Amino acid sequence: MRTGTSHNNNHSYGLRLGSDITFDTVHSLTISAEARANNGTNQDPWMNTFTSNDGQAPYYSSMDQTSGGPNNSLGFTGTYTMHVGPKEHDLVANVYFYPDNYDITNTLVTTPTNASGEVAGQSTGRRSQTVGIGSYFEALADYTWPITPTMKLGTGVDATLQFIDSEFNFSELDAVNNVFVPAPVLSNAAKHYDDVYAAYVDASEQFGDLNVRAGLRGEHTRNQFESRDTPAQNFDRSFGNLFPSMSASYAFSQEQSVQFSYARRINRPTGPQLNPYVDVTDSLYWRAGNPALMPEYINSVQLGILQYIDASVVNVEAFYRLTENMINLRFREEVKPGVLLERPYNFGQGIAYGMSGSANLSLAPWLSINSELSYYYQEAGGTFKGQTYESTGYGWNARVIANATLPLDIKSQIFFDYTAPQVIPQGQRMQFSMLSLSMNREFKEQHLTIGLNWMDVFNSAQFGGSVSGPGFSTDLLNRRDYPLVSLNLSYRINDYKGPRPRQSPGVGGGGNTI
Repeated sequence: MRTGTSHNNNHSYGLRLGSDITFDTVHSLTISAEARANNGTNQDPWMNTFTSNDGQAPYYSSMDQTSGGPNNSLGFTGTYTMHVGPKEHDLVANVYFYPDNYDITNTLVTTPTNASGEVAGQSTGRRSQTVGIGSYFEALADYTWPITPTMKLGTGVDATLQFIDSEFNFSELDAVNNVFVPAPVLSNAAKHYDDVYAAYVDASEQFGDLNVRAGLRGEHTRNQFESRDTPAQNFDRSFGNLFPSMSASYAFSQEQSVQFSYARRINRPTGPQLNPYVDVTDSLYWRAGNPALMPEYINSVQLGILQYIDASVVNVEAFYRLTENMINLRFREEVKPGVLLERPYNFGQGIAYGMSGSANLSLAPWLSINSELSYYYQEAGGTFKGQTYESTGYGWNARVIANATLPLDIKSQIFFDYTAPQVIPQGQRMQFSMLSLSMNREFKEQHLTIGLNWMDVFNSAQFGGSVSGPGFSTDLLNRRDYPLVSLNLSYRINDYKGPRPRQSPGVGGGGNTI
């Protein structure tokens, strides 16, 4: 139960520059760079009541948690295009580079109380700090070759290099002197390297109204992990993968077509999932990542019909997805009586199949609606540490985005999202729903944009679920006690509309730490 006002103080500053350069009819270059400095702190007070099944009296406490810190990042994107032959013979090379740094601190102070909230004992406190640097570098080149007027061949290479160097410092509160004392036994440091080298080839052919496409991508991955204080965790491993894909579409008319596709893809663990540090800031609920986490693999098949209606489009499809070596993001286990550890692991598989539909409707020059609806069967489970876990159930998702241009050229959007309960090996995640509104007005001559955002209008967004394992069961619920309203102001130096540096995947960001 929240007992006071939550304080959130966040600010961000950014600068973006870009340029398009055309050397001649053959060579062109697009470059852009972005720098961003973020800093924020969040403070949440609340009351806890602990009860047990053995008839003991309830235990009460007040808790005050403060978290946040600086996170600074850079981004650079370069795209070089060379027209190497006749029309559509293009060689395109891209380079991306993202360095960042972060210093994130989480402090939790707990004070025993009675049922009325009066102090009944001495406070205890724990503080964790994660400091580090990260970098993401990617270079890729693609070549397109139209062999015939109806057949096209594409090929390319891609190299991605990621590095994260972080340090985890833990300290405990000395209530007598009101200072936090370092706890070296709970502190550590680590380095993580993740390099991926890939090559691909794909071909497409048009047979009248039938279009067929097939491709193959090969990847070689090297992971290396070095822990400062726990060398038993260190590893240096390499593995390779092949990812085939194929698709076919047949056009009954210009307005209607049927489409089929199969693809195998990889989902690599992100920085927070690989975090090796065990955060025991909450004495009853520990959290950690897993540096040895492997990717999961998704095989998907889809069959659908696409229909154009004037300026609108409707798509209905059936799908089947099989996830192998599944990443179970929040596996819980009891590590000591009354203490749970949350950590991701690879085990088991997930299956989902069902129907989905989407519609992009242009209802008026000033109004458009994009909507999605899915209904599916899902199951997830496997055997881990001698215990078998399995959950099944039906679910559905819905999303609606309405965009409208109001008088005075005000751009507005209504966003609604709903996800039914989702099964996980240890139980299920609870449903999620949220309605948000936004409006913005652009003053082109002044290079100025003013925006108003109202997130989670009805305060319905919540996260949690029910999980169980050997010796424990728990229900979790996290939600805000208030909606979020923000006023945004952005100023452009000029009207450059070139591409933004794309978001760095899984590096830094405070939470994305190894």
